[in-house]
Parts: sequence; C-alpha cells; structure tokens
Amino acid sequence: MIAIGSDHGGYLLKEEIKKHLKEKGYEFKDFGTDSTASCDYPVYAEKVCRAVQSGECEKGILICGTGIGMSMCANKCKGIRAAVCGDCKNNFGAVSDWRNYKHGTHPHGAHHQDLSGHRCA
Repeated sequence: MIAIGSDHGGYLLKEEIKKHLKEKGYEFKDFGTDSTASCDYPVYAEKVCRAVQSGECEKGILICGTGIGMSMCANKCKGIRAAVCGDCKNNFGAVSDWRNYKHGTHPHGAHHQDLSGHRCA
C-alpha cells in the first residue's frame, strides 16, 4: 500500500495522483489534507512517514507547493529517504517504475545504503 499526503499547495496534484494510482490498480491510503485551505505541511509529512516506518504502508508520496518542505521533513525521519521530483510527466512514470522495486533491490540501492552512515553536523 502507498501512503500519500499533501499540504494545501499540493492538494490538487495529490488528487490527480490518486486518480493515476487507482487507474493503475495501486492501493493507497490518503493521509490528508482534504482541501486547499491553508495548513502546516509537517503534520502530513509526519503522518505519511510514520505509516511507512510502521509498515502500515510500503512506500509514500508527499506533495507540497515546491516539494522541498515535505522532503526536508521526511528526511528527518529514521529510515526515510525523500527527494523532490521535478515534473508531472516524469513523476507519474517514476511512480510506476519505483513501485516495482522492493526495499533494497533498486539499482541505486548501494548508494542509498551508503547514505545511512552520513550525518549532517
């Protein structure tokens, strides 16, 4: 199952991604927000990350206005690696591609493992 969450700036795109996931037959759980009303993105980043950490969901998608705030929050969570995706066309393709990999089997997995030992001062 995929966890998905957004702030108000990413709400409309989140709804489009949910349609795409449904069309492709992927199961997902929406952790909010539920409108374009102003809200705090860290709340939704934490909900999605906790679902992935606990094993409730296998992967997560976070969406905000730029992607930077959500990825910064997510990267503070133990075991979570988040990156900003630049455009919808490639993001939809990435969702389909990334969904096919189990934890530790992605071609860049060795690089990701190497990151776990690095800490920012």
